[in-house]
Amino acid sequence: MSPEELQRMAADARPRLAWRIGVSGHRTLDERHLKGIREAVARVLADVGAALKTVQGVDHAATVFSSEVPMLTVLSALAVGADRMLAEAAVNGQLRLVAPLPFAARDYRRDFPQSTEEFERYLRYAQGHGGVVELDGDYASEATRNRAYMAVGEFTVRNCDLLLAIWNGDDARGLGGTGDVVAYARDRGVPVVHIQSDKPADIRILGATGEAATPYSRDAIAALVRAQVLPDPPMPRIADPVRRQKEFDRRKKRQIEDSKQYFTGERLSYADRPLDFLYSGPFAPRTSLSPSILSWLFPSFVRLFGHGAAVSVPVKRDPPYGKADPCARHLFAHHHRADVLASFYANLHRSAFLLVYVLGAAALSCAVAALFTMGHKVPWIGWKAEYFFTGLELVILIALGALVRTDNWLRWRDRWLEYRLLAELLREADLLAQIGRPMPIATIDELAEDLPGRAWVRTAYCAIVRAAGFASLTFDKALLEDLRDYAADTRLADQIAYHERAMSRNEDVAHVLRLVGEVAFGLTVVAAIVKLSWHSVADLFALGLLAGILPALAYASFGIRNQAEFEIVGRRSERMIIKLERHSHRLKALAGERLTSPALGREMLRASAVMRHDAADWASIFEVKGTEA
Repeated sequence: MSPEELQRMAADARPRLAWRIGVSGHRTLDERHLKGIREAVARVLADVGAALKTVQGVDHAATVFSSEVPMLTVLSALAVGADRMLAEAAVNGQLRLVAPLPFAARDYRRDFPQSTEEFERYLRYAQGHGGVVELDGDYASEATRNRAYMAVGEFTVRNCDLLLAIWNGDDARGLGGTGDVVAYARDRGVPVVHIQSDKPADIRILGATGEAATPYSRDAIAALVRAQVLPDPPMPRIADPVRRQKEFDRRKKRQIEDSKQYFTGERLSYADRPLDFLYSGPFAPRTSLSPSILSWLFPSFVRLFGHGAAVSVPVKRDPPYGKADPCARHLFAHHHRADVLASFYANLHRSAFLLVYVLGAAALSCAVAALFTMGHKVPWIGWKAEYFFTGLELVILIALGALVRTDNWLRWRDRWLEYRLLAELLREADLLAQIGRPMPIATIDELAEDLPGRAWVRTAYCAIVRAAGFASLTFDKALLEDLRDYAADTRLADQIAYHERAMSRNEDVAHVLRLVGEVAFGLTVVAAIVKLSWHSVADLFALGLLAGILPALAYASFGIRNQAEFEIVGRRSERMIIKLERHSHRLKALAGERLTSPALGREMLRASAVMRHDAADWASIFEVKGTEA
């Protein structure tokens, strides 16, 4: 992304509406059916293009997507036959063309010696208008070639939203055939449009494995595109149909409002700073004085009492795909934006509940002081002490109520949790994209079902990832080793260091709060014993005042410790360190013949799943912890 695009993101982060069509099909097609197949392909592409424009015209589409013309990308391995037919359509329609190749291009040319010029022409177009990904397949034998053909089919399925299969419907004659690729797509929940290669007028839509095929129509494609690009929130599980519909409508309205708030409603400042693909980026919160002061309170409290122990230091290196890669820059910039906002709202919400407990303890102390100073006057003011402390209590209670109402009304907690979830989903997205292993859509759908109130995050994540495009890479041993080391020694090591620091600080703060509570309780007991034992001292109002104030301090320390879950957060970080170290060791163990793009991709996806589940669990825990007076 250019500096101008990054600057625009500070105020408007809506990505371009994008859609990706992959192709798998026979290399040898009957010449009698070529015209019909081309017409069927043109029809599908036209219908998808029309569906995208229709979706863009939906009222609330403008809350997620920019007004740019929708971007349609074709993924084709450029083999003769069906692959070239889609590549030709992409070139003629000036669409983006991404060419995932099963081997290095120099080896792949040997597959079609009679049409290398045509292959080169499409390859050049892809290099300038999409990207070329050369996988690390082995051309040495028929068995290794078949595995490479299956790998490139899987890559296509993982990175497309719709698979176009030009196929006779028969089982594959060898590994990597169209039948295998279609089965893989259906297992992953990627919809398939099947053009019968010997009857091109016969077009059907194949859903997930086990679902019956449905007739193809323009309306069916429009519904399919709409369901993936702008999905509705899950239908609530409520028996009464009227209440169920009301709750569904409420969730849908909230989803639209939340999308609008995130993409265009948040205020961020921009500075032309480099992206380090860890934390540094161009965005920072732009706030008024009062939120800035409030957001400072909780982190300062943690830093004051949580010194933290020494942590491991990650090897901070540049990503092997380069900081200038547009795909990686796009994904990290969106992650950085979500991360900055999540941290800001986390500090606001957690500062609010910290202040609520402090103010609550102060209000109770004023009530006790009003009782024990009755009949006295406040020096230098001349007011009766009971009036002074009662008035002060009232002011504190008003401030406390206003703070709670502001937190709940502006939804600081919800924004924190939702933006944190989006940030964690995007944290590894650039790395996963480089290895061709984006998070499965089925996984994102499950996340939306598990957190129905935050379903807009799924829509936002998918929109950002689709708009990212692809990077041109050659998966040779050198790149795979660099990716492995960068993932283990920089990315995972950085997360391990973060959790080591979080574990240590949270344990320190919890210890201090526990100590304050125990000391305050002990002093209260001592004060009560003194009052009962030495009657001559019992009239000292200072002693009674302390006996009333100290329990308030003890309960405040307990409430802060309980609300912030310091011990639980520390234990979760400890478990995360163990998990991340295990995945780091598994990554580093990939070497020699074991280091392949599929193996590396699987390990990286497993590691990212650990962090995703941690973020989702975090959201589940804290979504029931509202700020209350």
